[in-house]
Amino acid sequence: EYADPIGILKSFSVSDTGLVLACFYNSIGNFSITRIMNISNLSTILDNDVWSGLGTATSVTPSGEKSAIGFPKENTVRTYLLLPDGKFDRSSFVILKENNNYPPGRFGEKVALSESGMTLAAASPGAMRDSIDVGAVFVFVWIDKKWQNTESVFYGTDDLRRIGASGIAIDDHIGLINVRQNNGRHRSFKLEVPCDDPYAIASGIEMNAFRPRCKCISGYKSNTPNGGTTLRRKIDVCIRCLSVIECGNAPTISPTVSPTLSSEPSLRPSRSSNPSDSPSYTSAPSAIPTTLEPTLTPTLSPEPSSPPTSSPTRINSVFDGDPCRFSIECKSRICSESVCIPENNFSLQLEEKDGMYNQISMFFVARKQITPILTTTGGVTIQDEFTMRLFGEVTKAYELSTSITVNRFTRLKCMVEIVSSWSELSICMFEREADLALYAQDQCHTVSASGEVDINAGKLMNDKTVDVRFVAFHQKVTTTNVLAEISISTLSIYSGINTSIIDENGICRDPNAETVVRGDE
Repeated sequence: EYADPIGILKSFSVSDTGLVLACFYNSIGNFSITRIMNISNLSTILDNDVWSGLGTATSVTPSGEKSAIGFPKENTVRTYLLLPDGKFDRSSFVILKENNNYPPGRFGEKVALSESGMTLAAASPGAMRDSIDVGAVFVFVWIDKKWQNTESVFYGTDDLRRIGASGIAIDDHIGLINVRQNNGRHRSFKLEVPCDDPYAIASGIEMNAFRPRCKCISGYKSNTPNGGTTLRRKIDVCIRCLSVIECGNAPTISPTVSPTLSSEPSLRPSRSSNPSDSPSYTSAPSAIPTTLEPTLTPTLSPEPSSPPTSSPTRINSVFDGDPCRFSIECKSRICSESVCIPENNFSLQLEEKDGMYNQISMFFVARKQITPILTTTGGVTIQDEFTMRLFGEVTKAYELSTSITVNRFTRLKCMVEIVSSWSELSICMFEREADLALYAQDQCHTVSASGEVDINAGKLMNDKTVDVRFVAFHQKVTTTNVLAEISISTLSIYSGINTSIIDENGICRDPNAETVVRGDE
């Protein structure tokens, strides 16, 4: 227990690492003090900061790396990065303000950082719309080490006034805002971004749904000379792949649902939507923001605008996910935020109940080592959305764009080609990012021969029903004389049982049937 002698506790948040961010208010002096403590020793204050005014909201990321404090009377949100020793990084201090196009509405009454820390939501419950205090939630995204206003605003409705006054949460992987009402019930707002091109769907930049762009569906590619699936310009359209080689291993069939607009792609993808300015007067929350314009327009060339002072020395030699200075150094020829990134993300296919596959993107987890596997003398390249190649001793972890529920019947299948006979491949699955270090060798399946691999994914997760979010690959080289190489393709997840007669716990659905277990199955 901790009782502060200075003021009254207004809000506190706890990270997965045990950091406690608590805000206390002194009404006599009209100031707030924010303290950082460790949950295992509340008597020791790691750091604190004092501000005039009333601080009513706090938020800290699970990693304990970012923090936010809301000051609604000043209509501001103040953010810090947190240092490894639990102190405020005061050089990173930023004050966010409500969009100037809107009158003050107690902006910062509640704040919420996403799990990744790349998105921040701030509630303004007093925001007016057509003279009605429906309230609003504003969204900011972290780009190039600073917060940027997305102009995505979620408004309340006639039956949901003063939205966000009782609490908010944000999931930037799927573009979801959750709000808590005064009666304790919860409502959800979902960001939906339509693409004008009937063969394209919205996909978030760096797995952030609040930074949308349009990507071609399976079996289609961009009409640009560089190909790929991303529509980077307004004039780009999706065209059908004429062969497997042209589109990698993507199927060359038409979408299962015919587009309603026309049989031909439209001239450009949708970059904006024009919702009504007034709040919705239905029982469902208004889910459309004021604008869906991406916060940053993607560029085709991230090269420096002027020649660098020193020439690159690693031309076309840096693997995907490794540090870079210039795009010419990368094998993919794309250097973004000092890291080489592939033209297309590696994808995992999830088999649905109707036999169709849902494509799930996999994003490289930067600067993460899977301990105790530390040696990295090689690298990874993504040839297309369905093919990855590993070179030398290397370990890479990837985060799925959507969690996959795995139970003891779930299977993971892929094609593996071991080019040299001096290496072996380990495929690992994890529920949380912290598990990359905790269960590095316990949740892996090792392959030492080429061919189709069919893994009991449930056994990797100790036969528990969990939501898997991370997948890792490790190539172990058994000799130093050869640069080992492995190819992985058509990675997919499917159910290993007939779910129409057996439930996810392995019990027969028919009450008159007996469940019989044979061997390990």
